[in-house]
Amino acid sequence: MGVEVLKRLGTSRESAARLGRKAGESGAALGIHGVSVTAGAPADPALSAARKVVESYFPVHDTPTHAVSQHKTVELPEPVTEDVADLFNQLFGRR
Repeated sequence: MGVEVLKRLGTSRESAARLGRKAGESGAALGIHGVSVTAGAPADPALSAARKVVESYFPVHDTPTHAVSQHKTVELPEPVTEDVADLFNQLFGRR
């Protein structure tokens, strides 16, 4: 089995406020305070990180949807602080 690679749509750094807002939306919909990623081919430009590396800092949940069978949710702490945002962005190579 190969290394699972997670992709997060977009290529720009995400602020703590944006990650917190997106995580809150996920929490309301899924019950997991986190942000969406995929292990499949992204529809738009995205940056990636090995799941094993991400999981060494944040839990990753398999949350398939009807449209995206390889959808995952990276669980983030509440609140999302600047330190958390910096780490998340670093993991996905966002500047």
